[in-house]
Amino acid sequence: MILRQRLTGRVKALFVIALIGSQGLVLWLEHYYTRLCPLYPDKTGGHIYPVQIHGGFIYLTLAEHRTLITIEVLPVVLLMLCIIVERWAKNLPAEKSAPNS
Repeated sequence: MILRQRLTGRVKALFVIALIGSQGLVLWLEHYYTRLCPLYPDKTGGHIYPVQIHGGFIYLTLAEHRTLITIEVLPVVLLMLCIIVERWAKNLPAEKSAPNS
């Protein structure tokens, strides 16, 4: 029982840390891309992938777009992993206490 509680508690804590970290990274990348990337498509530079940020559009390259999408999807994947680990931990056999002598 203690192992289950420790495991699920740690998984939840890691999820919260990863969620906060990934959202902070998304905000930083959006700010960075807003300053760096063009407001209109630039085929010569490869900035052809539109992303709406704060009501306006900027155009990213394929690599920038994939990076932003990956970081936005990361919390969903982590949440699914947390649910899987928590369900797995619930199915662990109960710990037996040592007999008193």
